[in-house]
Amino acid sequence: MERTITQSTTPFKFVSMEWLNAHTLSLKLQPERPYPYRAGQYLALPLPASQKSMPFSIASKPTLVEGQKGNDHAAIEIQIGGVLPNSDLALDIAQFRSHWLHQQSLFLGPAAGDAYFRETNNPITVIAGGSGFSYAKSVVLEALSQPDTSSITLYWGAKSLADLYEHEAMMALSKQHPQFEYVPVVESLSSKSKAKAGDATKLHQGKLLDIFFANTSLKEEQDIYLCGRYQMVQTAYQQIVAINPELANRVHSDALPPQSVREKNHV
Repeated sequence: MERTITQSTTPFKFVSMEWLNAHTLSLKLQPERPYPYRAGQYLALPLPASQKSMPFSIASKPTLVEGQKGNDHAAIEIQIGGVLPNSDLALDIAQFRSHWLHQQSLFLGPAAGDAYFRETNNPITVIAGGSGFSYAKSVVLEALSQPDTSSITLYWGAKSLADLYEHEAMMALSKQHPQFEYVPVVESLSSKSKAKAGDATKLHQGKLLDIFFANTSLKEEQDIYLCGRYQMVQTAYQQIVAINPELANRVHSDALPPQSVREKNHV
């Protein structure tokens, strides 16, 4: 595994490791030299215990840090979901913690992915299922930093409120930015969870795509970003273009064919 790591291109220092809920870890890494990427891209994270690399969306947005020699970019965030006790991922995280305590660097290859944020004056809709939120977070933060963004709507769906591990942060963000609407969706909702969510939230109970199509007009030009389970992305795309074929090249996801192929299919 050491050979795989050292062949990568950019050294990173561990900054922090924080559990967002029982099964999701936020890992923050500081590049030791400039690490260019676009909001919505991903990287291959080498997992030492699993002896393999897996793609993880970068949850942060590109941010320059001025006045710091050798550290031209702020720390990046990776969210590792689905961590179960005694699993390979749990062992990987234990090794990451050891690297952090011993101040060992982690070497990562370049960012990849074509479903990155596009600057536009169009309304923006982001649909995230479960841990696909890490991709959505990067896109939303980047969109909010653009002066010409007209409106941004985030639909984030999960099984329960506990799985919406940044629910409060998104609620706060929607209050800070009038152009940002956050629509949380859960499949199951107990009375205790409903009370915890608060009266002000627009918490929906049901299936993510059902809520999205029931509350969204697809007749106007807009940019749509999708991330989640493969089948969810395919279903969402097919239904979107069935309603408005002109949106075929305005839907962004690395789980979809390249835009050039989609354009030919919807001429």
